[in-house]
Amino acid sequence: MENAKSINEDEIGVSLSALAREIEAVTTTGQYLKPEVIVVHSGSDTDTPLLRHRLTEIVPQLGMVANTVFSACTGGRYYEIKNAGAALAKGDIVIFCDSDTVIEDGWLSALLKPFQDPKTIAVNGYTYLGCDDFASRTFALLWFFPLRDGDRRFASKRAMNANNCAFRRSWLAGHPFPASNGFKVSCTLLTSQLRASGHDFVRVDAGPAIILRAVGAFSFGVPWSPGAMRTGNMWHWHRHPKPREC
Repeated sequence: MENAKSINEDEIGVSLSALAREIEAVTTTGQYLKPEVIVVHSGSDTDTPLLRHRLTEIVPQLGMVANTVFSACTGGRYYEIKNAGAALAKGDIVIFCDSDTVIEDGWLSALLKPFQDPKTIAVNGYTYLGCDDFASRTFALLWFFPLRDGDRRFASKRAMNANNCAFRRSWLAGHPFPASNGFKVSCTLLTSQLRASGHDFVRVDAGPAIILRAVGAFSFGVPWSPGAMRTGNMWHWHRHPKPREC
């Protein structure tokens, strides 16, 4: 299992700096309060202080725009880690994102906007595969995320992206990701629960997206590398009440 000592500072710096930028953009308008960023990893509890220290060194601005929470889900699998993070959330909206993604400008505001409608329960963002060299293009032949060009017209019909989605915590608290050993089956089962409860995803089918790095993801969170330490990032928000809500 890899740990925080081997984090690629350039890669994690790009990702979390982009996250800090997006958080600052939506909170400075006054519509949203300062959120929590919850980082969950599959290592031991003793790894948590080291991970916190390293990420604070690499991206100090993240702690200025958000309250950060670090937690271990020892030996946890992908969806178990997400459930562990969701259980720690206290805000109204929970956003899931993985450690091997890079956020584009305007992504966060686009993902939050549908929640202005009180009937919106879940939002599915647009994720595409970033491949700009021989190794990543080779990997793209085997992966299931679309490329940036030529697929946006289908985005409104794409299945749930567990690395780029948001839920109202009031619903998610009673509907964690179901356990399954099948590939992406947990996403399918959760989507079925959402529809059975009379809801469906609002899909962000154009505009800012999340880039999934095909190769060379952060050393502590490579989702396609067996035995690697997995991490899951999530954010949750409190929106400032409008006068009629006070």
